[in-house]
Amino acid sequence: MNALHIKQDFPLLRSSSVVYLDSAATAQKPDAVIDAISNFYRTSNAPVHRGIYALAEQATQLYEDARKAVADFINAESQEIVFTSGTTDSINMVAYAWAADTLKEGDEIVLPESEHHANLLVWQQLAHRNKLVINYVKLTDDFKLDLNDFLQKITHKTKLVTFALSSHIFGNYPQEYIRAIIAKAHEVGAKILCDAAQAVGHMKIDMQLSGIDFLAFSGHKIFGPTGIGVLYVNKKNFSAMGVYRIGGGMVQSAQLGCTQLGCAQLSGEQLSCPEWKEMPYRLEAGTPPIAQAIGLHAALSYFKEKIVYQELAEHEDTLTKHLLERLKKHDDIVIMQPRYEQPVHNHLVSFYSKKFHAHDIAAWLSQYNVAVRAGHHCAQPIHQRLGIVASVRVSFHAYTTMHDIDMLCHALDQLYK
Repeated sequence: MNALHIKQDFPLLRSSSVVYLDSAATAQKPDAVIDAISNFYRTSNAPVHRGIYALAEQATQLYEDARKAVADFINAESQEIVFTSGTTDSINMVAYAWAADTLKEGDEIVLPESEHHANLLVWQQLAHRNKLVINYVKLTDDFKLDLNDFLQKITHKTKLVTFALSSHIFGNYPQEYIRAIIAKAHEVGAKILCDAAQAVGHMKIDMQLSGIDFLAFSGHKIFGPTGIGVLYVNKKNFSAMGVYRIGGGMVQSAQLGCTQLGCAQLSGEQLSCPEWKEMPYRLEAGTPPIAQAIGLHAALSYFKEKIVYQELAEHEDTLTKHLLERLKKHDDIVIMQPRYEQPVHNHLVSFYSKKFHAHDIAAWLSQYNVAVRAGHHCAQPIHQRLGIVASVRVSFHAYTTMHDIDMLCHALDQLYK
């Protein structure tokens, strides 16, 4: 894969000297995505699903084409794809459209202690509200997901197992681990929610083979715009899905006099409660992110045209190996990448220094126009448990070159002089 050639498709990267190594936070956008959004606003801007005129029908078609493109990308059905504002919104949707009315006092949720706050705090809040139990899966001191602990914590009391397919701090888990976790969850009848924010742009996801009930990811991490996310809901769960946000577009019929607890009287007449639309529309209240969905469609089309997953994995593994070799030159740097029994592909490397604060390292690198992420990465509990104030994360994508890694390492070498 020619990363330098791909980089030319990304205007921010080709027109500046920035060494962008923060793709795990957000990926850069190719011309194709920017043009698709601009063209929509210039030629097709109209509301969807409402207007009975040609322009609105054109916008609706573009929006629904985007839904089909997402479904095709992860081998799902269009009706299983809900557009959201991002991964966080998607996870909250599962919590309040499904779990809030399904999980009862004493039911258990299992999740790793290293999860992003987006897949942690919402479950803590719901656990407090519904008197649920959260069982946290440990990470070992050398940053590995403890598979034995994970499997032991999944019991017949477990109703939801949730985890990131790829950690935003520690990278990918072995596929054998993921398969074992899903199999154990199926064995006890628990539902499975996976955060694919870090995975979808770096590994092939096939919902027909995964056994996953809910999958969440954001468009902006796979070359798409911000403000658009995806929630996949396996159709076998449709009957258990309630509503999340209430408003226009997601209701089939509504009348005065109805309350959440049942029907009320109005002028002596019994009225029916609202009738919600079928999936996925019952979860898409209000005006949806139309332009963003069209931008995501363009991003997925670009990805399918330009990127081969196997070639991307080989490219990112080469970058990872080179970076690790250079980081090992500095005795005070602790590399936070676990070493599993099986080789694991990765698109990011996290580390911390015993000498310099992570924020100081990031600020130093910024003087050399190198962009990395520093902090707790929205995962404070695992940093606290490991006794780490903050860490530095270097993350790649298809446009990252070996020269980018060398520029980072050169700047680090200057810091240590």
